[in-house]
Amino acid sequence: MSKDEDKYRVIVESAKELILTFDGNGTISYINESGMEMIGYFQDELPDMNIADILPPDQIEKIKTGLSDSSSLKSPSVHELTFIDRNLEMLCMEAGVSSVPKPGNLSDILIIARPCSGKVHPAAIGSHPVSEPAEIRGDICRSIAESAKEMILSYDTEGKLTFVNPAGEDITGYLGDELMTMNISDILAPAALDTLKQRVTALSAENAVFDSELISRDMKLIPVVISASPIILHGKLHNILLIVRKTDGLKKNAEPLAAAVPKKAEEDKHCLIAGAIRDMVLLFDIVGKISYVNEKGTDLSGYSENELLHKNIADILPADQLQALKRRMLAKPVSRNRKLVMPEIQIVTKSGRPLTLEITASLIMKNDAPSDILILARDLTRHKRMEKEVMRAQKFEALATLAGGLVDSLNNSLTGIMGNIDLALMGSEPESRTCKLLSYSKEGCTDIKELIRQFVTLSKRGTLNREIASFGEFLKETVRPLLTESGITCDFLISEDLWPVSYDELQMRQAVRNLILNAAEAMPGGGTVEIRAENLTMPAERKKTTLLLMEDGDYVKLSVRDRGVGIHESDMGRIFDPYFSTKKMKTRKWRGLGLTTVYSVVRKHSGYIDVESKPGVETVFYLYLPASRDGIPKHKLRTKDEAEAAKGRILIMDDEEIVIDVVGQMLLQLGYEAAFSKNGKEAVESYKRAMSTGNPFDVVILDLHVKEGMGGKATIRELLKIDPGVKAIVSSGYSNDPEMTDFEKYGFSGVVEKPYTIQDLGELLESVYKSDRNFNMNWLNEDTETGRVRSEK
Repeated sequence: MSKDEDKYRVIVESAKELILTFDGNGTISYINESGMEMIGYFQDELPDMNIADILPPDQIEKIKTGLSDSSSLKSPSVHELTFIDRNLEMLCMEAGVSSVPKPGNLSDILIIARPCSGKVHPAAIGSHPVSEPAEIRGDICRSIAESAKEMILSYDTEGKLTFVNPAGEDITGYLGDELMTMNISDILAPAALDTLKQRVTALSAENAVFDSELISRDMKLIPVVISASPIILHGKLHNILLIVRKTDGLKKNAEPLAAAVPKKAEEDKHCLIAGAIRDMVLLFDIVGKISYVNEKGTDLSGYSENELLHKNIADILPADQLQALKRRMLAKPVSRNRKLVMPEIQIVTKSGRPLTLEITASLIMKNDAPSDILILARDLTRHKRMEKEVMRAQKFEALATLAGGLVDSLNNSLTGIMGNIDLALMGSEPESRTCKLLSYSKEGCTDIKELIRQFVTLSKRGTLNREIASFGEFLKETVRPLLTESGITCDFLISEDLWPVSYDELQMRQAVRNLILNAAEAMPGGGTVEIRAENLTMPAERKKTTLLLMEDGDYVKLSVRDRGVGIHESDMGRIFDPYFSTKKMKTRKWRGLGLTTVYSVVRKHSGYIDVESKPGVETVFYLYLPASRDGIPKHKLRTKDEAEAAKGRILIMDDEEIVIDVVGQMLLQLGYEAAFSKNGKEAVESYKRAMSTGNPFDVVILDLHVKEGMGGKATIRELLKIDPGVKAIVSSGYSNDPEMTDFEKYGFSGVVEKPYTIQDLGELLESVYKSDRNFNMNWLNEDTETGRVRSEK
């Protein structure tokens, strides 16, 4: 059963009303648990039941007549029906009857019924935990909820709406997306909320049925009768379920509810409603003087009520928008019912912050002349943010599909190209011009291969090799090697009780590296990056995030804050786009894919990412990763302290960031301490410095080819002059280089071909450690141009 169908099933099964469906032949296809208890039947008897078993013929005819009425298309036909229970006793029920569309021209009939005259049937008392039997079909419950002409909604313990069926949209006038961002207090009168709190929010609560009024989108009061039930899951109150039926002012078969508003004057009543509305309500006269503003209006504008009452509407609305509003509202002939909707308008708050609103304006007439204009303004900030989140997710869905296709095509082509280059190299002289050109070509192919690897991360096919581990230690191990390279410092603010996370170490390491490098580039003069990791539970701490689409649950929240140049508002919607960058390209590879990769990795881990920025002040990236409560397995990663107490010190010389990162982590896991340099000059200086301090390196791993400075061949020559006993390993992706095939001749103790595994590296280091230095020292006198040994004089 899908997650959606399970949601529908929980909602329908939690209702204390009788809910049943039957087809054109009278065969009953579904009855909920409360309905079965009311009529006294058991679930296993359902397959053999017909509607005629529980309703007399005249009652069935009443249903058919009601459905033939055209008004039933928008609202249920309501009847008092007499049911026959299993003991042949008569039950009076007030029932709403609707049709449930099916494929083709067929339809089922849906009945939602409760006992007449305010009587509460024993089945409607108490809160039955949802037992989730496998035989209950979620698709039937979906059809019931979506086809019912009654409004069916649920909200959580904080009042946030969690479900509303299509009938709820029709009755209230709101769109489904709007309702999902609203609170129950936005559409229900305060007195009704008090009744719900008193009678339905306890685990022992009984079904509550009462008259009330809904507040529609256009501020009208809609008389309804409400049936409220608790939804209990795993012994806890999960949601409140409401089934709402319009009564057209006829309040029958329900308890009277205390008046939602004082019964003094109609004006007082409307003012109370306006004050409870979560949209801005503003009233001003023809010359623009503001005469009323509700509490939400003061919250949104930043002004106090007294300040607004001494202002003109021209101080709030932009001049061009106000002129258009007045021109259209006051155009002749003037109409009492004139309304105007301005879908998107921007005002400036007291603090100077722009605020986007949707405005509905209504003209108020007095003595047949225009008197005032009433504005109902809705804050679109949340709507805009949700829209951006959805668009970003859709964009990356398309990117993942494209990247997956590119990976297949490029890999196939590159395999043929690199294979042919290798075949050509096998037949070439190592020092020939052809061999060099082919080697350059293969190096270019290697760059393309790395680019393809980036696309694999972006595509849907990049599988995750997850392990549950300490995220705090992982952050420190990942960030510390980058500090010297990037010229920044870092403050770690990591909670001591930080929950573990299930993550792919390589992909997550790349994501964190990209965030740190991005922060370093935002501070070209250096600075401090703040890395904060803390626990977060949704929805209890929803106010701590601006993300609207996050699912409920436990998260580890990672914040990376830099105090750099910031991101302009116009660029915020594009920062995760591939190859979008406001920085100069410089020399770092794959610029423009950094934040794209971060977004992709986080989403693959079912996490969320957000960013806030103040240009010229700071930028903060927020990552939310689902926490794991399973605990960390015994084979957790080594800590840095454990590694330093182990086997020895290794110096790595390589100019590729990804190689330095991966090999460094391999060495850490093998029990070695690692240091890094990007060219031969840096390696020689590091080696000298280590010897002078009495803490020399045990082994050096040298990349044969680097783009700038001395490569491995020249570096080993210099190291041998300093320390004839140096143990060095040569590394390259080109296995037919003479330094690789005859490494001992050139002063190396071992060779490792890229790419290599941690097992390959571990075995080689063990071998080199045990080996003795024994090679032809004449190589030091070899002419670098001719390769011949110079004679000693």
